Formats: sequence, C-alpha cells, structure tokens
Amino acid sequence: MNRPLFLFVDESGDAGDNDGTRSNTIYYTELAIQTEYGRLSPLVRHITTWRYEENISTEPKHLPKDESKCKKLLEPIIGLYETGVIKCSAVYLLKEEYTGPYLKTESPVWNNRLRFRNFVHRQLLEHHFSLYPKAKDDYISVIFDYHRMARSDFKNITNYLCKICGFELDNILHLDSECSWVLQLAGLLAHGVSQMQLGETTRIITDMLNFIPVKDITHI
Repeated sequence: MNRPLFLFVDESGDAGDNDGTRSNTIYYTELAIQTEYGRLSPLVRHITTWRYEENISTEPKHLPKDESKCKKLLEPIIGLYETGVIKCSAVYLLKEEYTGPYLKTESPVWNNRLRFRNFVHRQLLEHHFSLYPKAKDDYISVIFDYHRMARSDFKNITNYLCKICGFELDNILHLDSECSWVLQLAGLLAHGVSQMQLGETTRIITDMLNFIPVKDITHI
C-alpha cells in the first residue's frame, strides 16, 4: 500500500539578479517540510493555535523577533521533528559569492528565474532525499509556493525534476501559501535560516533553528 507523503517547499529571498539596481536580497534560501498524510493534523493544529493565540490574521513573512514568541512557535515544531512527524531540510546561497551560471550578467542565462529556481529545486531535493531516502511505497507530492507562470513553464519544472533529474515524484503542485499554513511555516523557517546564515539572529533563536539540516550551495 502506498504511503502518501507531502513535501512543502517555500523560499526566502528574490530569485533575480543582485546588480544593485533593484531591491533584491543578497541571499536565496529554499526549505522543505515533509510529513505523511496521516500525521499532518498535529502540525496544522499547532500552527492554527499559534496564529490564534498571537492574533495573526495575515500571512507572516518572518519569525517573531521576540525570543519568547519565537520559542512558542518553534519548540513544538522541534518536538514534531524529533519524533519523526516532520522532516526538514534547506539550501541557501549568497548571491555575490555564487559561482554557478545564474545571477551573473556575463552568463547568457544570468537572469532566467525559471532555470535558476529549477537549479535550486534540484539542489534541495538532492539534499533532502540524501537525508531522508524515499521508500519504494512512498507516494510523494511536492507542493511549491505559487508563482505566476505560464503552463509551459510549469511543464518545464515537472519535466526537469522528473525526467532530466530523475526524481521519483508522483505529483508536483503549486499552491498559494495563503491557502496553506504549512507552506507559510516553510516560508517562515526559510527566512529564519536566511537570517541565521547572515548572522542576524540571536544565539537563542539560532540554537532553536539548528535542528534544520542546511546545505550551502553557493559554490556548486
């Protein structure tokens, strides 16, 4: 019998260039949260309770700066990770030091955001499945945060990940994060990882985020 798994993926940072003419970030981070269909409810219940108690009515874009409020969000998440309810992974790069074919004006594909995202998706999935190998009976649905794109672009992502890279993914979806609180959590953690790599989090918040295996893909 197939075991349905969800892999929620969100980003932090801008996928474009960093030439100083736009308000782009100096980093780019992507993070995945994996859980089984039958174990999704405790994660959703925690996020729902946290949003209610903190009176959050709109999509949060970053972790609370207050350590006690951040602890209230993250400690149960860490508990879910330690008990195997969820699995997490992340990749990040610093744009100015990045040595790949994207983001550099001398490259013919320097500002191709679709191909850049494909590159990061591949690095994240390779990192994630090296940590948490896929079992034969796993039915994996990857859910990306929604980006406005043509149907041909969406087919390009599916073709690249499944046929060119060879990932055994059963379903690839795009969903607006406003419709999924787990995607929102992935975005919050991705932003936290970004700030941690830039040295902009407190020691306590950094310690809480250390449960996430992070891979630097700046020089890949």
